[in-house]
Amino acid sequence: WRDRTEADVDRQLRQVLADDRAAGMDLAVPPLIRLTIVRVADDEVVLAWTSHHVLLDGWSTATVFAEVCELYAAIIGDRRPEPAARRPFRDFLRWLAEQDDGQAAEHWRRALAGFDSPTPLPYDRPPVEAHRAESTASVPVELGAADSARLRHLARRNGLTLNTIVQGAWALLLSRYGGRRDVVFGTTVSGRPAELPGVESMIGMFINTVPTRVEIPDSRRGDARDVVSWLRELQLEQSETRRFDVVALSQLQAWSDLPAGVNLFDSVVVFENYPIGDHTVPGGPRLLAADGVDTTNFPLALTAYVEDRLHLVVDYAPRLFDAATIERLARHLSTLLAGMGAEPERSPGELALLDERERRALARWSG
Repeated sequence: WRDRTEADVDRQLRQVLADDRAAGMDLAVPPLIRLTIVRVADDEVVLAWTSHHVLLDGWSTATVFAEVCELYAAIIGDRRPEPAARRPFRDFLRWLAEQDDGQAAEHWRRALAGFDSPTPLPYDRPPVEAHRAESTASVPVELGAADSARLRHLARRNGLTLNTIVQGAWALLLSRYGGRRDVVFGTTVSGRPAELPGVESMIGMFINTVPTRVEIPDSRRGDARDVVSWLRELQLEQSETRRFDVVALSQLQAWSDLPAGVNLFDSVVVFENYPIGDHTVPGGPRLLAADGVDTTNFPLALTAYVEDRLHLVVDYAPRLFDAATIERLARHLSTLLAGMGAEPERSPGELALLDERERRALARWSG
């Protein structure tokens, strides 16, 4: 590599990563974890770590990476490694098998009662078959530092989480696009039961996806809730749901009023908060940057995470959506989030969806 230009190294790296993604994963063919290392300088490498999601969730991935760094530092420092003691994943599986589904069934039947038609998405090419797991294209949601700061202030001042705010904005977006006040989308939860000691340090696949049902207030019909009170209610409902979030999606489907074979939801919100590289191990490798590519089971997914500010990315299936459609959707989501931070006293239904450029165009078209 020393005799090659930076462009050559970059080209090789892109090809290696493309080949790795193209190789895919098959549960019937081991191994389910691959590591590819590309040296780009004397003291720098790019590590492509590919694994099947059945083995690890995001929090576990960060934990494994930290332990690998500790083992590396121990080898380099000629000392005995000090890995953390962990409960085995089988303890979680045993706990899961002992749970009574009765209360969960009662909760979810009540939560989903009357929801008999899935929330529509703005497809350019509606699916003609069940959605298959596939890699997606992505569009970032551009949220400025000032808007992000206002949302953080909104959360702190009113006892809200940024996760709840993002879920509220997604619900508003789906409501406007689909013309419905009652929407359902998926929410990814940690799936680690607080009542199981040591679960936070276990390694395995814990995350689950459960439905989130949201009703949008209609001020024209006398519903005077503002953004803050509406988000507080949403957060309270989500807190209650966490007691029943280890149920399989197939069971949830059976407990709903939807016809057999119709999905409860086709979009999902993921709030990521796992700390890859946050804790540098003395003597271990230093992480300069981390990026991830997921294969998703849903046509449309919103991923949120917090660094210097709130970041959001919309992942979508290119065979179902045009890039222009998702870019417009991302702009509208950004506008809704900005409105929530700037005007939290307004009714959610009154928040602007169109940005200034679109409003000017609408004014020209309408006269």
